[in-house]
Amino acid sequence: MSSSNPITIVEIVTQGPQGPAGVDGQQGPAGESTATVSIGTVITGNSGSSATVTNSGTNTAAILDFTIPKGDTGATGSQGIQGVAGNDGSDGAAATISVGSTTTGNAGTNASVTNSGTSSAATLNFTIPKGDKGDTGDQGAQGNQGIAGNAATIAVGTVTTGAAGSSATVTNSGSSSAATFDFAIPKGDKGDAGEQGIQGIQGIQGIQGPAGNDGADGAISDGDKGDIVVSNSGGTFTIDDDVVTAAKLADTSVTPGSYTNTNITVDAQGRITSAASGSAGGVTSVTGSAPISSSGGSTPAISISAATTSAAGSMSASEKSKLDGIEASATADQTDAEIKTAYE
Repeated sequence: MSSSNPITIVEIVTQGPQGPAGVDGQQGPAGESTATVSIGTVITGNSGSSATVTNSGTNTAAILDFTIPKGDTGATGSQGIQGVAGNDGSDGAAATISVGSTTTGNAGTNASVTNSGTSSAATLNFTIPKGDKGDTGDQGAQGNQGIAGNAATIAVGTVTTGAAGSSATVTNSGSSSAATFDFAIPKGDKGDAGEQGIQGIQGIQGIQGPAGNDGADGAISDGDKGDIVVSNSGGTFTIDDDVVTAAKLADTSVTPGSYTNTNITVDAQGRITSAASGSAGGVTSVTGSAPISSSGGSTPAISISAATTSAAGSMSASEKSKLDGIEASATADQTDAEIKTAYE
């Protein structure tokens, strides 16, 4: 058996990704990248072992080293009669190798070869990664000017002043090609009060004019004058309720604050003219007179004794029912003579 095999170089050219398009121009030519595969060593392995293929090159320049096992030894035949020496026979058939599928792998992955046949009739399936991305193609020629489209329009719709502190909003009450923007813009917060201006210079006193004629006596007509109602031909002025506020009342000598067990002084107009905290009061002792009795002290037990024929006191429910059964104006039980007189 001969272990020599012809060396075959397989060149696989893969097309790189399309270069980026020029600005409105024609597409530039695609970049290219080439990966190569060559056969390295071919070794005859032991009978019964598996065929192997290893890559001693790189992902883009693969060198495949093959190990192909020799065939099994045939059974020994029976000893024949010594014959005449024959001519030399031809060499036996060599193991075969054929290429099966060829798959393009992702760029940057490892090339691989698998045997989908047998050890004596190998079918090699190749997975060869595609080359690195090609260089960008030249920029294409400038394309023709496109037809002008209809221009979109924008118009201002309503403008509304929102409350202070709210968010500004813009809404489109038109369409995407004829927009009408409605604005809601919040008013700003109230500004701080400005500083008091400088007092102006006193003007020059004018010349005293001549005295005017006496005017007629004025008169106030009846009616509601705002916070005051005039009646009785101007003789009665009635102030409306809640018109005189605390700010319009004259201050007293009483210090504002909270008082405890207060001692106060009130003048003829009902105003408090003085106030001071007093000492804490309270019950120190409770006593009772018959029929009420007390155990004494600040927290006594109070009780009422039952009534007797000679002393007042409490009455039971049954005694109250008995009392309610006596006729009105009855004074005592009737005597025999009174009963006789009643029925005669």
